[in-house]
Amino acid sequence: MPENKKRTMPTESKGKKVCIMCGNEKVGLQVKEDHVIGAMRWVKRNITKNPKNYRMVVCKEDFLAYKKKRDSYERKRIAYVIIGIIFMALLLSFASGRFLGAIVYGVGVIAFMYLLSLLSYIPAVEMPAVQEKGRGLNLLSKPR
Repeated sequence: MPENKKRTMPTESKGKKVCIMCGNEKVGLQVKEDHVIGAMRWVKRNITKNPKNYRMVVCKEDFLAYKKKRDSYERKRIAYVIIGIIFMALLLSFASGRFLGAIVYGVGVIAFMYLLSLLSYIPAVEMPAVQEKGRGLNLLSKPR
């Protein structure tokens, strides 16, 4: 009988550190592994059979652009879900006696709107503990 091998997470690999903003091999803040990145890695590993197992980071030079895009993504995600909830409320208000169907369609609209928000997906990064240095905060320096 074959033994069950313990799978290693992609973040534990010793792969290259690649910036998600510029695409260059650089050192920076590690990207958090979430459901979207896990799904992309699963597709690369199981369907395309071409896993690269890069360690995704955000480099120091691109951090401000990253922060702007991440904030935009979070606003879009909230707006799309709110629009989906409004459509669900409209469906429920016009459903004369077909509340179950309206709820099913409403949940479908909310799920569709959430999936639309993933078109502008930017993953979160693992922020290190903030240390004060002088007058400002230096988020990207290595701790001593």
